[in-house]
Amino acid sequence: MTDRFAEYHPDETLPDSRAMDISLRQGRWLHVRRVLAFFIDYALYAALALMLTVVTRMLMENLTGIAGPNGDLAHGFSQQSVDAFYTLSTGLASLATLAIVIVYVFVTLGGRRQATLGMRALGLRLERLDNGKITGRYGIAHLLLFLATFTVFTPLILFAPFVLSNRQMLHDRLLDIVIQGSAENLLPAAKP
Repeated sequence: MTDRFAEYHPDETLPDSRAMDISLRQGRWLHVRRVLAFFIDYALYAALALMLTVVTRMLMENLTGIAGPNGDLAHGFSQQSVDAFYTLSTGLASLATLAIVIVYVFVTLGGRRQATLGMRALGLRLERLDNGKITGRYGIAHLLLFLATFTVFTPLILFAPFVLSNRQMLHDRLLDIVIQGSAENLLPAAKP
């Protein structure tokens, strides 16, 4: 088995022409566009979570027979049991949402456009510094590292692009990824 990273040396700096090329392709207002793309994707995740929560609660009520015809407690379930069923249904909806979001990131970031729908709406895409392709596994690692760094460092992590080179966030730096502006990557409805 060959080591794909044998020639890669992270301590080497980019040639000046490559660094200038990255700076030009990132475009203006990169931070604002990146945050707006995150909010678009997060709105999709929140809508999905809400739908799954409603569906799992309705299924739980129908399958267990908790809710009676008038909304009363039926079948002799105590209030504690009812609360436990609702907690279980919310937990199942949360796990299902996480699984679907991971598949979404795998397909979109690992696809040929290398961008989520929010990123495509604002003309952004991910690019590796070694010019390799972003695979689905790389996309999932990007998502999980973002969640981990955001959890550990709170919103203070959002200031990282102001001090790191190539306007990278910490999880981008760990994976050697930059975000680029890409007019051809726009959704058809967003093209001028």
